[in-house]
Amino acid sequence: MNPGLFAKAFSEAGCDAAKAIAIYIKYRVTQIKDDIQQEQERRRQEHESKAKDESMQIKARWRKLDEEDQRIMEHEKRIGRKREAP
Repeated sequence: MNPGLFAKAFSEAGCDAAKAIAIYIKYRVTQIKDDIQQEQERRRQEHESKAKDESMQIKARWRKLDEEDQRIMEHEKRIGRKREAP
């Protein structure tokens, strides 16, 4: 139980304990829903960040492979060797 939230509900209920409990439950459900929504958003952002990092790493690897391939082709061109088709 959240004492501060219950005090708010009790005050709003005009010191009627039964009403205060109902109001507290309503507030608490809202609070839990908000917490869940915030956690989902945090996880979504974390997932997007990881996916972006992985994408950048893959692009960097492809660039390195392309650069290496280009160097090999230039070297083979200099020595007069033709590359075979894959």
